[in-house]
Amino acid sequence: MSYSYPVYRLGMVFTAKGNVSVEDAKAIADQIVRHADDWEAVFRRAARSNNQTSGFRTNKKEKIKQRVKESYILNFPGMRFRMADFSVQSRVSVTVCMHGHQSKIWLMLTCSAFKGKPAVNLSRRTVEKYLSLAQTKARVIIERLRDAYLKYAEDSGVVVPRSAPYYFQLRAFNSLKPSSAELCEELDGELKLEDALVNPKYRSELRDFFSIAIGGEATPRRVTRAIREGKLDVFGYGSPDHSALFSIRTTDKEADLCGYGFDDGRRADNNLLAQASTRDLLNEYAKEF
Repeated sequence: MSYSYPVYRLGMVFTAKGNVSVEDAKAIADQIVRHADDWEAVFRRAARSNNQTSGFRTNKKEKIKQRVKESYILNFPGMRFRMADFSVQSRVSVTVCMHGHQSKIWLMLTCSAFKGKPAVNLSRRTVEKYLSLAQTKARVIIERLRDAYLKYAEDSGVVVPRSAPYYFQLRAFNSLKPSSAELCEELDGELKLEDALVNPKYRSELRDFFSIAIGGEATPRRVTRAIREGKLDVFGYGSPDHSALFSIRTTDKEADLCGYGFDDGRRADNNLLAQASTRDLLNEYAKEF
């Protein structure tokens, strides 16, 4: 099986209870914008933390985009860097919430190239390696950005109590094999997952997918047992352009989602399945906080 352009997203929710006024939310957002260069420096230092990254380039044509709805949403310019053999496109956004909602930091790391070539025709092992590196890197980056956020809040005169955050981890990758589209269509019909797991047409790609999603060797017995015991759930994602299979595991500290589906696009852009599906799901889950 061949795959392309894996995407890793990590969202962190500030779980401290309490209402932030409109004035306080604006003060925090203004403080972050005023220190945008410092914010970027925090990102770079965190990304370099284990000496696996280099070649940072910020898109100077982009400016911080700020939207005000029920919260202040700050979208920072994209940044590119290298991580081991992978080229990464990254983006950070911050949501400063008010009226009882909880503020959030979002981070996206998209693999755009592998060993200097477009990230297509990747093996399962390569996808696993990228997502593992991205997970480690993202945790460090988002924790450092959280510390920066709390400092900016304090400097603006707003007290944000420290509390254990809640995380949303989303991983997705594109399959280059049309059978992945057929699988999603059949699962949306009468085909049962336990039957698909042993179907010669689908078992190879499903073993790849669940090995990435839950780690280790994902035999049909192991997957069905995890679902039966309530440790794993599976659902379909659908949009006018894409269909995908997703798994989800939840704890009191984290929601972990992983998905894949057919998309044979050869350029990394926001319309690829891995990008679009994780973006849609992150937006949907964020409404709960």
